[in-house]
Amino acid sequence: MYSEFTNKKGNSVLKYMEKLGGDSRIYSEKRNGLRPLLSQRVCYVYATERELAIVLISNNSVKGMAKKELESDLALTCELFRNRLLRLTKNTPHVFGVIVDSEEGNDFPVNTDKELPVAFPLMFLFEAEFSENDILYASHHLQSKDGQYKETQSQEEIAAELGINLEDFGLK
Repeated sequence: MYSEFTNKKGNSVLKYMEKLGGDSRIYSEKRNGLRPLLSQRVCYVYATERELAIVLISNNSVKGMAKKELESDLALTCELFRNRLLRLTKNTPHVFGVIVDSEEGNDFPVNTDKELPVAFPLMFLFEAEFSENDILYASHHLQSKDGQYKETQSQEEIAAELGINLEDFGLK
């Protein structure tokens, strides 16, 4: 999904979202807000065992600093979700976010089949409460000392920092 989203522009992204929502192998859901940072935003979530795309629906009026803040909130949400998934499942998907300009009221098909393997961990993810420490930890991993984005850590690296034995959770 990642390469498809990054290679599409404008209406082709919207058509791709329609295609994803109609694919019975991909879990998809429309969320009216994702806690804690995007609680007032409409998002679509597309997930497989390998990838989790958070597509934030924006309108064309979001510009300048508001757009940068939205991008930052989306990046931090993706990192929060990735960190939480590291604790919930052995096979953590690649989590990424996309901002799509779409007219208000534009609905896309979804597939909330609870029998798909990713449905169960996502249920916990969407209901998760994130503490201030979770947010600070995720923010820390998004920023290097000079403020530039850096690659996120592996499950093993995060577990070592937190002092967690992955075997205790059946994750190794």
